[in-house]
Amino acid sequence: MNMKKRYITAAAAVLLALVSPALFAQESFGGFDSASLGGDDSFGGDGFGGFADDAFGGGGFGFAGGSALTIGGKASFEARAILGGDAYKDYFDIDEAGDGIYLFPNLSLDIGYSGGLAELSGTLQFDEASIRDYPEDILEELTLRLYAGNFVIEGGKMKLVWGKGDKLHVVDNFNANDYTDFIIPDYIDRRIAEPMFRVAWNGPAGLRLEGVYAPMMTADRSAASGIWAPGSLGSITAVTGEVLGAQADIALQNNDAVALLAAAAKADSLLPATSSFDYGQAGLRVTHTLGPVDLGASYYYGHYKQPTADLSGYLAAKASGNPAALASDTALPSLHYDRLQVFGLEAAAAAGRFNLRGEAAYYLTDDTNGDDPWVRNNSFNWVAGFDVDLPVHNINLNIQNQGSWIMNHDKIGSGAVPEQYDTDYRSHGKATSNRISFLVSDTFLRDKLELSCNFIWGIEGKEFLLLPKLDWNITDGLNLIVSGMYINSNTDGEFYDYRDNSFVQIGMSYKF
Repeated sequence: MNMKKRYITAAAAVLLALVSPALFAQESFGGFDSASLGGDDSFGGDGFGGFADDAFGGGGFGFAGGSALTIGGKASFEARAILGGDAYKDYFDIDEAGDGIYLFPNLSLDIGYSGGLAELSGTLQFDEASIRDYPEDILEELTLRLYAGNFVIEGGKMKLVWGKGDKLHVVDNFNANDYTDFIIPDYIDRRIAEPMFRVAWNGPAGLRLEGVYAPMMTADRSAASGIWAPGSLGSITAVTGEVLGAQADIALQNNDAVALLAAAAKADSLLPATSSFDYGQAGLRVTHTLGPVDLGASYYYGHYKQPTADLSGYLAAKASGNPAALASDTALPSLHYDRLQVFGLEAAAAAGRFNLRGEAAYYLTDDTNGDDPWVRNNSFNWVAGFDVDLPVHNINLNIQNQGSWIMNHDKIGSGAVPEQYDTDYRSHGKATSNRISFLVSDTFLRDKLELSCNFIWGIEGKEFLLLPKLDWNITDGLNLIVSGMYINSNTDGEFYDYRDNSFVQIGMSYKF
């Protein structure tokens, strides 16, 4: 491999690792951002420890029996086989798609200590991703909690859940999402714990007011390689690769190794560092119960957790027709995280057999007029649905719609910038994005065996996911789980890059 090819290969890997999260904001999961299927779906439970709506308990394990120290956890082992597709075979360089198997060993430990008015809870996570790629995730959570009359004061590395939606949210914005294993792990397991502080006041008649501050922000993660990496680098990475490639050509022509190395080093400095006060997050939330209805309102101030890019320098360089202009640093994309304010409402109520729930949120950015192609437009986002126990065996039906409407959608492509470069561009060309989840489940053997199937229909993208699951509690703490995913998508779908990644999976877990 010559020097230029080696440079291009290394640069492409770095670029994909840096900007592939942007693909989730533009094509993949278009319009849903941090409240998307990657961020809030119906594949797993919402509540986590003390961060559900109705409790401030710690870590999913209690301090029963007066014991000050508690230790628990979960061990699991899963094997997954991808069913087929050229993308899978090409990546692993194998003849048959079924020749490859993924293995997922996992051990998590929950530790808690109660000192009366003060508590500590923490979770240690040991798996391949945390040990190899993200060692900071080994300490998955650590929360210190103080009970002071009607106040609860918390601080630490925490996961916070806001909203009344059932595993789908548009008002839950503090924690980033981990897409490195797509949307397969449970919702709360995909959330990345964030250092933050929270103060909650429990008022009379069920009134609760809480304030949250996080001094920094963690960006969303996505796979840099493998079958869950976006199949296309998209416009951002393509532009970056073109500019850095032009710089490499000039360096090679001049036999300038220093310039070549300098060009390669620029790839890892394109994204701003979010571990700073400039990316602090804050929010307020009030919840109350009026008769049979639980109500809530919230405000969030922070940033989108997927980057966008200003490509004006690149377009100007291309328009000039000057090769030297294309090789200039000014032609590189200027990546940034859009400032975001979220004004949210939430409600839940029981009506006969039906449990109703909903959320609505206005996402306010710096592009109120919708004419800045390099900043996301304002948008209106919602979740609405219900679940009901049917009068047939133990069947439960859960139906929810998650949607987004991009405001001033007609401004996309109306200026000098081609529409495909606009950060709000969607290949299906519609201002709305809607996804409907149909989850049906039933239990047998005195609730020891649960069968479920989740059907996710992407309306505008004309695609669907099918997720069947069998969960058998063999004995106390020990479960056998058989599951799978079937993906059917097209070029306008959010899951098109993963159309060949349908799989079956079997695993066992033990809680202790």
